Amino acid sequence: MASSSSSSSSSHFSSEVKSLHVFPSFHGPDVRRGFLSHLHDLFARKEITIFKDQEIERGHTIGSELVKAIREARLSIVLLSKNYASSSWCLDELVEILKCREAQGQIVMPIFYDVDPSSVRKQSGDFGIAFEKTCEGETEEVKQRWVEALTCVATIAGEHSRNWTDEAAMVEKLSTDVSNKLRLEEIKKEFRECDVDQNGFITAAELRYVLTKDGGEFTDEQVRDIIRVADVDGDGQINYDEFAKFRTLVMADEDAASEKLSTDILNKLRVEDMKEEFRKYDVDKNGFITEAELRYVMTKDGGKVTDEEVDEIIRKADVDGDGQINYDEFAKFTIAKEADEEAAMVRKFATDVTLSREEEKEIKELFTGLDVDQNGFITAAEFQYVMKNSGSKLTDKEIRNFFRRADVDGDGHLNYDEFVKVMTAERRRADEEAARVEKTATDVLNKVNKFVKFMVKALS
Repeated sequence: MASSSSSSSSSHFSSEVKSLHVFPSFHGPDVRRGFLSHLHDLFARKEITIFKDQEIERGHTIGSELVKAIREARLSIVLLSKNYASSSWCLDELVEILKCREAQGQIVMPIFYDVDPSSVRKQSGDFGIAFEKTCEGETEEVKQRWVEALTCVATIAGEHSRNWTDEAAMVEKLSTDVSNKLRLEEIKKEFRECDVDQNGFITAAELRYVLTKDGGEFTDEQVRDIIRVADVDGDGQINYDEFAKFRTLVMADEDAASEKLSTDILNKLRVEDMKEEFRKYDVDKNGFITEAELRYVMTKDGGKVTDEEVDEIIRKADVDGDGQINYDEFAKFTIAKEADEEAAMVRKFATDVTLSREEEKEIKELFTGLDVDQNGFITAAEFQYVMKNSGSKLTDKEIRNFFRRADVDGDGHLNYDEFVKVMTAERRRADEEAARVEKTATDVLNKVNKFVKFMVKALS
């Protein structure tokens, strides 16, 4: 059997992570040196740990150490070669593996290595001859236990080496299948942990409890963001299918499998932010924003806006001319307004790009600090991580909005030039527009102007 010293990645949702992922049951040095050696290399790359048995003293029956390893494994691979049944040790392993499958739902993956499943099921052919020889001197009870185990494992879906002309390709697929099964098993485990009352749904209260019970630092806003992203049907809670899809996105983002996934999450949050903003202005909750509602919200906290400015907003946003703004009109107007602001920001930078040495140094240091993996780009995940772990007072929504404004081409990351442009223009815009925009936007822009010096200090 093979081994790996790499440990499994910890999860925010799981407080307990088993150190052993896979237990392999096999017989024969030829299998160990070839098939399993290749499988071990692939597992090591995927940080999948596999049990090592070289130092265990073999006897007639399996010992307590081996039984413990089988029971702690999350998945067992049974490599059924022609010589498998010639080992009473392997047959006892198989019995114990199937007990774990029955008792605790352990995943069992058989590999029929140059042997037909029917030969295993019926104990026939060369496989049967080896089995009968192993049974010599054993009690009928022991033999029957082995027969039942072989019959059972032969009915479990698995890989057949005879179906593959390229063994390396088969091993590659097997490693991927194992990784996917372990990931799915981990997701199920996490869902059960988060579903505190075991009713099949995760509420915001349950999620907050699980995320913070062991000292995790998650704000109410972060918990709400998770619920908003994961809750596809909008019922305010997360069922298993929704949880599985969300965790798959997060896992893929953690593994750097696709930057698009993190962008998708940010896009969904942006839509949710826009809906929340619309609800704020729709005071009577009838699905429309009137001129009176717009004026009330924009001035209730001391904001100053003229009747002409309110009329202009209504005129530009009210596409169907009914004198009020529905959600679609609000969304289109907001997106267009943001695009105009971004274009103006770029134009402003084109005519005013002079940076003092101090400003240039600050921005460069800030970029370096945000580029966590030092690959020359700042991803949304890096930006969010550094912001939340540096004591920034910006809300998650403000962080997302700032990153989206910076990411002009929408590719999900910022290079240095792009970052310099947006930071410089953001400073200019903060100084010039703070007095002319609504209070919520003013707060964001003021914080951005302070944020540069704050982050340089926090990252130094």
